[in-house]
Amino acid sequence: MSAHGRSRVAGVGVMAILAALFLFNLVWIVRNGDQLRPVVSGTRAPDFDLPRHGGGRERLSAHRGQVVLLSFWASWCGPCIKEMPHIVELERRLRERGFLVLAINIEGNPEKIDRTRADVPAARKLTVLRDADGDAARRYGVQTLPHLVVVGRDGTTAFVHSGGKHFERVVRAVEQAVAAPRR
Repeated sequence: MSAHGRSRVAGVGVMAILAALFLFNLVWIVRNGDQLRPVVSGTRAPDFDLPRHGGGRERLSAHRGQVVLLSFWASWCGPCIKEMPHIVELERRLRERGFLVLAINIEGNPEKIDRTRADVPAARKLTVLRDADGDAARRYGVQTLPHLVVVGRDGTTAFVHSGGKHFERVVRAVEQAVAAPRR
């Protein structure tokens, strides 16, 4: 075979590989499209089933009818630790009105959670879940910590906030969701 013929066969081979990769990616996108859509206000909050630190499991869907604050955090995140007492106080103040907090640790490491709970009294008062494989964080589009998501009683995302500033916006969103009429 001539050099020109070998080049042509190689080119066809490369094009076949590229076409196969494109098809593979297209199939993945069709099957996993929900993971590519950002979680924003007004969208259905993705359900999860995560281990509770200390035993048991939690599903977000088990709390339909309540307003839930999802607080994604890590032991190394200073702003996450700093806002824990405020989150605990918010939960204490609004619990009777159907509000609860699920603090989702993205490290999933029980020892780090235990150390944080030993050092931060507020952390002992939170329901802590472990997202060891990062699936929940991916599904919620967590890029920055802290990452807070207010889920309304109907399972729809009411508010999303990233970063350690402007916690008062989260408080307002929670208070609005709690005050909304129950359906």
